[in-house]
Amino acid sequence: MKRFLTYFLALTLVFSIGFSFTGCDYTKKEAHSYDAVSNGGLAVYSDGYIYFIAGSEDRSLSSSAEVSGIYRVTCDENKNITGEPELVTKLHAGFEDGSLFIFGEYIYFATPSSAKNSNGESASDLTSFYRIKKDGTKLQKLYTNKDAEAEDFEYTYYFVSEKELYLITYENKTIYSSLIGSKVKTKKIAEDVETIMFD
Repeated sequence: MKRFLTYFLALTLVFSIGFSFTGCDYTKKEAHSYDAVSNGGLAVYSDGYIYFIAGSEDRSLSSSAEVSGIYRVTCDENKNITGEPELVTKLHAGFEDGSLFIFGEYIYFATPSSAKNSNGESASDLTSFYRIKKDGTKLQKLYTNKDAEAEDFEYTYYFVSEKELYLITYENKTIYSSLIGSKVKTKKIAEDVETIMFD
C-alpha cells in the first residue's frame, strides 16, 4: 500500500507540473522566447533586453573552444536591437542540454560541471544549474545532476510565485525537487518512476 501511494503521489506531481506549464502565460512575467543566431539557439526578452547564448558547442571546453557565455543587448518596444551586446556571464550555456530562463530578477541556465571527479579528471559530462542576476551579479550554483551515464536525465522549472520556484530533475528513475532561494533545498520526491512528462 505504501508503495502504491508513493507511485500515485509521484504521478500526481508529474501531471500537476505538466498541466501548470500548459496554462502559463509568460507575457505576464515579461519573458518571451526568441530564436537567436547563436550556437544554443536560445534567447529570452525581459525588461528592454534580449538575453542570448553565444559561443562554443564543445561541452568539454577544450583549449581550442571559442569563448562562450550569456550576453544581453538592448532593444526597443518592437524587439529591434538598439545596442551592442554586453557579457552577462562567461559560463558555458550553449550545449546540447543547455537552457535559458528568466524568472523575476534572475537568469537560470545549465552549464557543464566544472567539478573534478575522485581521479582529478574533469566532470564536464555532468550538468550544473546556476542562476545569476540579469546585471551579471550574484551568481549562485543550484544543483548538479548525479550520474553522467543516466540515459533518462530531464529537467524543468516549476514557477509557483516570485518567491517560490522549483527545479525538478528526473534521473535514473528518480525525481528530485530543488526549492530555489538564498539556500537551495533539494530532496528526493519519488523513486522507480518509469516515465515522466515535462511540458
